[in-house]
Amino acid sequence: MCCRLYIRIRGSPGFFSHFKSECFNLYSFKKADEVIITAHKYIRFYNYQRFQKKLNNLSPYKYRTQAA
Repeated sequence: MCCRLYIRIRGSPGFFSHFKSECFNLYSFKKADEVIITAHKYIRFYNYQRFQKKLNNLSPYKYRTQAA
């Protein structure tokens, strides 16, 4: 599971910096499972709910569905 998470994150340095500042640095984790669950929740939030200025204030998912 950690390897899949790494593959998703390594392709997007911008995402990783947002992840660290908006999610990872705000919580303290006691178990690796907590980190994995939180990371998956943030990835879903980032892709489906978090609007981005460079995408005309749309989430990446909404932007992709509009373009198609």
